[in-house]
Amino acid sequence: MRYVNQHRHPFIFNLVISIASSVLVGFAAWIISAILNFPLLSILVPAWSLVFMGTMLIFLLAALFRNFRRSSRRVFVILPAFIQHPWFTEVLQNLLRTLDAQHLDVVIKIPARDFSVQGQALHFRSIIRSSYDYVGGFIIPAEPENLQFEIIQFCQQIHIPVVFMDVRPFSKVSDYPSNSSFVGYDPAEIGQRAAYYISRYISQNQIDKPTILIVGSKAQHARQEICEHVLRDKFPEAEILVNNKGEFERDRAKEIVFAKLKEAIAKEQLVDVIFCTNDEMALGAVEAISVVQRETKLSTIVVGVDGAHKALTLIQSGESPFKATIVQDARRISEVAADLLLRQLAGEKIETEHLLHTETYPLGEPE
Repeated sequence: MRYVNQHRHPFIFNLVISIASSVLVGFAAWIISAILNFPLLSILVPAWSLVFMGTMLIFLLAALFRNFRRSSRRVFVILPAFIQHPWFTEVLQNLLRTLDAQHLDVVIKIPARDFSVQGQALHFRSIIRSSYDYVGGFIIPAEPENLQFEIIQFCQQIHIPVVFMDVRPFSKVSDYPSNSSFVGYDPAEIGQRAAYYISRYISQNQIDKPTILIVGSKAQHARQEICEHVLRDKFPEAEILVNNKGEFERDRAKEIVFAKLKEAIAKEQLVDVIFCTNDEMALGAVEAISVVQRETKLSTIVVGVDGAHKALTLIQSGESPFKATIVQDARRISEVAADLLLRQLAGEKIETEHLLHTETYPLGEPE
């Protein structure tokens, strides 16, 4: 029944409409003939064929009714709880703008704060129950390693295109359900770019035994893991501290960085570089540095990820410890995601994963 869809399979849809119309007219003619005892049909019709025609009519009308329910061209967007962060807000705004230009209505589902995994699972079940109201949808999964079964079950039951964004739902392409795809940035590339920038900064400033603090999150953990691996290989003598409890939150990162800076000062040590795996946490690190600097002069620099507007503004000013960010283009990811959905609705076969490329801002050498 999923192939009788005017948006995804227009040829089949039109063919079914034609057949349904013919069956309906024939069936109506037979009924009128029987009621009026007027031979509208020139030949006798066997009873079994009438039963067959009636059954087919019911089947086709049900299919048409299902497509009628989808005629609103509605799509769903399931988000994680931390969508309020500026970069995610920009992604969502661009996605809505692109979909609106295609006359697609959007239903947004956001879990309660700190309950992303359970909340998204509930939204999956809710959308399955009303799946005929949608032609497709987008998901930014929260902790997909804890949602594997629910994600697979959801895609298998909903039978419409699903585009995952930003966070890879599966580690292998072969694990994706046939109606799903992914667009986003490679977390390994992000970690490598950050490590490359930090390495150049350390080398140019001839820091012999650097101390580096990496503030990450359980989500997108490959960003901090790859960065740490590259830096340890490059600077075996470096002290690299990794804290995975930032949860992409500015206040949490501020607390983590403040505690570490105070501890370093007590030991008469320095923290040379702080790498935060998103710009919100990097802004929290900047706030912590500004508080500590009231007591002691610091030369600590901060590197972030996303390319959020406030981060770019601070970097451009040249007066902040925020020196660089690994840019993920929010508009680009939104446009590609929308394009993938539209191409699938048109019946086009697409690649499963679409990895976009990041860039470092600013592009020049670190000072």
